[in-house]
Amino acid sequence: MSQLEFDFKMLSKYQEGRVASFVASRKNTAIHKENENKQIVNLLVEAGFVEGVDFVNDFERLGLVTDTRSFGYGDDEFKAEVEFEDYIGTIVIKYQEYDRSENAIVTRNTWISLSGDKLECSAITPQYRAYKPESLLIKLRETNEMAQYDFERGNKRLSVLNHTIEKYKTKYPDAEVGVIQEYNRIHGSYNLVQVKFKSGSFISFKLSFDKDKEYVHEMRDTKMENMSPFEILDMFNKQPKNKK
Repeated sequence: MSQLEFDFKMLSKYQEGRVASFVASRKNTAIHKENENKQIVNLLVEAGFVEGVDFVNDFERLGLVTDTRSFGYGDDEFKAEVEFEDYIGTIVIKYQEYDRSENAIVTRNTWISLSGDKLECSAITPQYRAYKPESLLIKLRETNEMAQYDFERGNKRLSVLNHTIEKYKTKYPDAEVGVIQEYNRIHGSYNLVQVKFKSGSFISFKLSFDKDKEYVHEMRDTKMENMSPFEILDMFNKQPKNKK
């Protein structure tokens, strides 16, 4: 670029070519996105999806817009004010999910893409592949039903948890009764109810799906920990015979 071209913000032939290529590419992209959007909407509606309920389409082709863009790299990099075709928005599928932290069913939005006459939406399908629109609608219904099932199951577990805590608080008012969490690779994180006494001794219970069906997960007797082996043996020796 000569000093004269720089002063009057003119572009060299090379730079004009870069800008023209960008403008043509953006126009083709906008046209492609608009056509793809229409095709996806048609497939969804024909399959039974309800706009505004099962999906939202906020795609809009803006026409010509003006913006300053950067072109090239390194020593060839330059900026220019360009007029080009642009668009905003997309199509999202709305699905329901049980949020354990909020104990509520929440609505999520997820992307959807076109693959021939099929649609891909991995958030609501068990496999990362394209499905027929009718099959995708079935997966959406199943996902929403599972959210309701998880919500009811979560509230049942919460009810059992609260009942168990209250039961041991009532029976042992001087003990510290609360919830602790443990984790394993199979079940993930789960709640335990721990009853801890002033001595430091405690019992933690693992909950079942029904009330009053908890079972001992772990226990600690601080008195026994401080006893010698012979003291423990003497204690066992004095225990009455097991009737079983």
